[in-house]
Amino acid sequence: MSIGRDKSVFEFRLFKGMTYRQIGELLGISQERVRQIVKRCYRVFCWSLERQEKLFKIKNVPLEKPKENLVTLDDLSIRSRNALMSANIKEFEDLAKFRERDILRLRNIGKQGLTEITNLMKLRGISFR
Repeated sequence: MSIGRDKSVFEFRLFKGMTYRQIGELLGISQERVRQIVKRCYRVFCWSLERQEKLFKIKNVPLEKPKENLVTLDDLSIRSRNALMSANIKEFEDLAKFRERDILRLRNIGKQGLTEITNLMKLRGISFR
């Protein structure tokens, strides 16, 4: 784990809005590895915000969290993303038209893929119908 590289990847994704492919090509790592790094950094970032809220007892002033609109289908694993793309689902908003059991019926989507999709939908404030 390279802290400098992780920081760069997270900054490119969060602040410059670069895609996983662009970041991977720039740093010479795979698109999947970039996704994993962003996911880990996001977890650490959210944990840090929660810890700051507890340490400083800030209750009435919400800390700014990352914008939810940065969560895209690119944040899914390659397998889940490809399964959704093959079903012509290109955005999270398209998922709101489906039920969970409909998504489970898609080829290459299992319980783990459904959990991953559901968690990212919650970040966007979207749910299945």
